[in-house]
Amino acid sequence: MPRKNTDNAQSLMERLKEPDSDLEKSLAPLFADHASWRDLKGFLIRPTEDPGRFLQELFGLESPPEIVAGHPDLRGSVTVDLPPHPVQTLEFPLDWHRRYLPERHWYRRFHDLSWIAATLQHQGPKTADAAVYDYCRYFRDPAGIQVMGWDEHVLAVRVRVLAQYLIQRCSMAEPLPEGLAFEGIRALLSHLFVLADKRFYAPRHNHGLMQDIALARAASLVPGLAEATRLNQIAQDRFLKKQVQQSIDPEHIHKENSPGYQFFFLRLLNRSSLDPDLGEDLRASLHQAKLDLVRSLQFFIQPDLKLAAFGDTKRFDVAAEMGKRGFRKWRQQDPEFKSIYQMLMNTARRPVAKRDTDRVFRSAGYACFRTDWRFGEAALQPDGPTCLFVKSGFHTRIHKHQDDGSFQLFGLGQELLVDAGSYANDRDIPATAEGVAASSHTLLRFENEGRLRETLRARILPGWQISDEASYVVCDHAADEGTGRPNVRRLLLFLKPFDLLVVDLFEAAEAGQRCVSQLVAHPALSQVETEEAGLGVLLRRQDRRGIFIRPNPVQNAHSLQPSAETRRWRSLGYSPAEWQVVETKALDFAHTARQGMNALAYQVRILPDPDQDVSRIPAFGLSYEKGHLTVQGPSYAARIPIFARPEKPAKG
Repeated sequence: MPRKNTDNAQSLMERLKEPDSDLEKSLAPLFADHASWRDLKGFLIRPTEDPGRFLQELFGLESPPEIVAGHPDLRGSVTVDLPPHPVQTLEFPLDWHRRYLPERHWYRRFHDLSWIAATLQHQGPKTADAAVYDYCRYFRDPAGIQVMGWDEHVLAVRVRVLAQYLIQRCSMAEPLPEGLAFEGIRALLSHLFVLADKRFYAPRHNHGLMQDIALARAASLVPGLAEATRLNQIAQDRFLKKQVQQSIDPEHIHKENSPGYQFFFLRLLNRSSLDPDLGEDLRASLHQAKLDLVRSLQFFIQPDLKLAAFGDTKRFDVAAEMGKRGFRKWRQQDPEFKSIYQMLMNTARRPVAKRDTDRVFRSAGYACFRTDWRFGEAALQPDGPTCLFVKSGFHTRIHKHQDDGSFQLFGLGQELLVDAGSYANDRDIPATAEGVAASSHTLLRFENEGRLRETLRARILPGWQISDEASYVVCDHAADEGTGRPNVRRLLLFLKPFDLLVVDLFEAAEAGQRCVSQLVAHPALSQVETEEAGLGVLLRRQDRRGIFIRPNPVQNAHSLQPSAETRRWRSLGYSPAEWQVVETKALDFAHTARQGMNALAYQVRILPDPDQDVSRIPAFGLSYEKGHLTVQGPSYAARIPIFARPEKPAKG
């Protein structure tokens, strides 16, 4: 559970009984054991004690719904269907404490009541009423509060579900049991005021944004609520000051270490901007925030229209998501967003009009390099674009993997060297923990180092340079004091379109430290071959195209002579269905360091020609001196500052 307030849900409930603000002063009746309609009438603009009239005024209905005495019958069972989990048939009364399934993901969704709409549709109002009533009784019992039910995300979803359910039930011919109407309204009002409470708020977090959206939307769904205007203003003020401003860095990157969550944040902003009750100032701020986010996000989109899978990023079609109804109005009104969308939808063989292909986001620690902007079918060919994506930075632990210094390589129409991405939003699941660990990323790690404690450093990316022919970035992966792990500087040099040079440099205080440089391959690269002269390793797919990986010595440093080993690695992001895994290959270069400066370098060559003679591929000349690495290739030469301060300001 990520938030401190949810860890103290029970005490929060108790504190809300003794409110310390005018906004909260009327909460006490909501949690009284014998509250009545008379106790609740103060929440209405036009107070009434009649249950049907109460609902009519609260929700702005044309006529009062029919209310009958009693409460829903808590006998029988309800079917809870939360894909991809197995369907659960649960007996009433439900045990909201029980983990019917071990996965936290299922338990969260069980408590957010998102399954109630399907229950109403397929099992009818009798069963759905019983489930809602059962939860509303449970919700207001401080002794029975489960932390999971008070997660900010869960609460934000549930308040919308409750409001929409009650409104829908009021429009049905079948009368509402009075017990359901009362407990449903009491729970809805409680949710609204808890969402507004600053003690429960999650600033600088997508959960806080969801709280604001839920509060504003729910307040608009209950026009008869006396405090609706005030609640909506609280949501809007927090939204701009604590979410939009604090969740996005100066380079317009969402701070939660994941391009996938940047898209999620973008979608939430867009959803909010459609609210007809927004003021013009807020609408303009939202529009600018959306535009800034999509401008930076486009650099993370692969030619296959998936996002580079850093952090907890799932693999989905970005263009398809932008094509959905929720983005239609934005596309119609904003020429720049429309242009980005049309670029993604361009199926021509030629790339779109010339535009910057490379971008470094220093504050977040990302680098995105590509040969051109082709997408979709035209890009998924052997002669399609090549892309390199790099991660080495830290804003927060939220959705962060142990991936500093890692990279992802796209070419030949597909992902080649990959990242685990997101398996499930539950790190108690072993497969999720495996995907977060350093062993699931293309980086250099030291044996027996354990989990590193990430820190925000001033020099996340010490240097970079961008050009049409070659671009590079230097990553700084520093270790905490006392770990015994040396600081590593990694150079990633992309010589367009087919060559990637990876150089790791570190200074060892003593000899003998073991380290492993690992490369994780896409499952399609299933054929592993050793080059005849023993100069490198080939990873090929069925059409014999693939990549050639060859170690490269570095003069004036202890160049480690690696022994290449392949291992099976469970790929968490390429499974045919959610929460399944497939196996792929990983290539490990194991080394033993010497005292002093050590270097490990290797070249990755993309092979568009299945018959290419890899022995004829020229190697790089590399030498280290006084903090600089000199690179000499057939068509490239440079002296790159690695540990030294850049001689000129880096461009990007």
